[in-house]
Amino acid sequence: MHQACPRATLLGPGTLMSHEIRFAGTVDAVLDQYHSVEGMVWEIDECYIDMILAYERHDDKHLKMIRRGQDIMRAWTSYKRPGTPPQQPTWDYWQELESAHRQAKLPVSSLRRAIEVTEYYIDLNQNY
Repeated sequence: MHQACPRATLLGPGTLMSHEIRFAGTVDAVLDQYHSVEGMVWEIDECYIDMILAYERHDDKHLKMIRRGQDIMRAWTSYKRPGTPPQQPTWDYWQELESAHRQAKLPVSSLRRAIEVTEYYIDLNQNY
């Protein structure tokens, strides 16, 4: 994150409840009452977030409730347009994401599950 936004301040790990990771080229979080997303929470200037969202062509940002330890706080999350089909991440992107999860001691299993779901979706749609 510091490479993309040098002024970002790492706040620490956080959990986005009732969501699951999916891949649509980059990481996205979608509603799913049975899962949660573990990640790192960063303090970033809102103007910078808006610029990144426009550049990466996300549709919007949502203010969601996240858990940090025993605290509940609001945080901006970006999302892709509903109906955006799953798409595998590039190998370089995957390696960066996996490395960041391991360094932060976050579970990599949710990333792997997202890859499996994406592969299943692509295979299913290639056969029709």
